[in-house]
Amino acid sequence: MLIKSENIFLEVKGKSKYEIIRNMINLSTIDDNLKEYAYEKVKEREELQPTSVGNGIGIAHAKIDKIENLDVLVGVVKEGIDYDAYDDIPVNLIFVILSPIENNREYLTVLSKISRFCRKENVIEKILLENNRDYIEELFSKLGN
Repeated sequence: MLIKSENIFLEVKGKSKYEIIRNMINLSTIDDNLKEYAYEKVKEREELQPTSVGNGIGIAHAKIDKIENLDVLVGVVKEGIDYDAYDDIPVNLIFVILSPIENNREYLTVLSKISRFCRKENVIEKILLENNRDYIEELFSKLGN
């Protein structure tokens, strides 16, 4: 799984999870003409069921018919944000996964790998402490393709 350095956002700002997700998508490398559409799809999915996996991690995701490649965005929210998490812990690390509709296998694999990896001890703490794009990119490069 490749997370592009340009899609890692340190200290992303926003007053709500939706504002943060919108800001991440707007700052991302995806086609400018698709950003609003991608945001609406992610928001639609998020409203069905919040995508916090607990322990300060949110994995917003959506399948989007107008994109060609799977993209993973990473946002660090140092102060934490209310994410409607089942454990009521504010979220510090938000992933946004944007996948083509027909790419189901890769989509599910990426979701699973991120979820499992982030449950490892001290991953969030290390990311918040380092607060470094290169460190985050290197850390998640260990997940493989």
